[in-house]
Amino acid sequence: MTKRPRTLTAAFVRAVGRPGVYGDGRGGRGLSLRVHRTVDGRITKTWRQRVRVDGRLTSIGLGPYPEVTLAEARQEALANSRMVRLGRDPRGRGVPTFAEAAERTIRLHREGWKAESVLPDQWASTFRLHAAPLMDKPVDRITSGDVLSCLAPIWKSKPGAAAKARSRIAAVFRWCVGRNHRPDNPVDRAVAALPRANAGATKHYRALPHTEVRGALRAIRRGEVANPAAALWVELVAFTAVRPGEARRARWEEIDFESARWTIPAERMKAGRPFAVPLNAGALDVLRRARKLSGESPFVLR
Repeated sequence: MTKRPRTLTAAFVRAVGRPGVYGDGRGGRGLSLRVHRTVDGRITKTWRQRVRVDGRLTSIGLGPYPEVTLAEARQEALANSRMVRLGRDPRGRGVPTFAEAAERTIRLHREGWKAESVLPDQWASTFRLHAAPLMDKPVDRITSGDVLSCLAPIWKSKPGAAAKARSRIAAVFRWCVGRNHRPDNPVDRAVAALPRANAGATKHYRALPHTEVRGALRAIRRGEVANPAAALWVELVAFTAVRPGEARRARWEEIDFESARWTIPAERMKAGRPFAVPLNAGALDVLRRARKLSGESPFVLR
């Protein structure tokens, strides 16, 4: 009978043939060799490790011997122990970190966003600025308290940023729930613990009465503007009533001076359909001045 050493040795692992569980002794990080006799009399040996995850003991398989040597099993056990110490589950289970889940959520939403949309960058920026403590954590280990610690500092001081952070973090966890990475969305309970966000405190910009528009445009033309393209942009929006983003990204190929028509392509329209904008004399004058300013740029306002 092979004498059992205090800690496993390569010679003992190779020679032992008696069924049983042989631990690697103190400091072995829960590593053990399981020796089993099959029904046909063969001896099989496998490596297991006992670790405590979320306060519960669990057993992790590290592979069979001799495919996995003693040295390799110890190296794997050390790596698992380090993961446990960092609060992660070494079993993996395919659970992504918040950063990984956020990237996949952005990728999923990108299909419905316009090709030149700034939303992917804005979402990523929100996560970097307001979800940094979550980024390296597996999503199934993030609590409502973790989310609360991200939202609370900006909840009242930056309500706009807080609303975007809340919505975008919640979208990531909806993806996680849909993928069975966790059963719930921790954002819901986190928001329930926060005060009502500045009810009635929404600040609106003062609207300019239509009778004052002509005077405002005259003032813009007379004034010395640091960015002339910005002044032209304001005028173009006033004459065409398009959305600011549509005017800012207008291209010369979309403008037909002969028919006095500006056709905005479908990919830049919220409704996803091309839209024809009739151009009055004022809009055409703005575009002619923009043509002199833009030079070789394909964009009207650059």
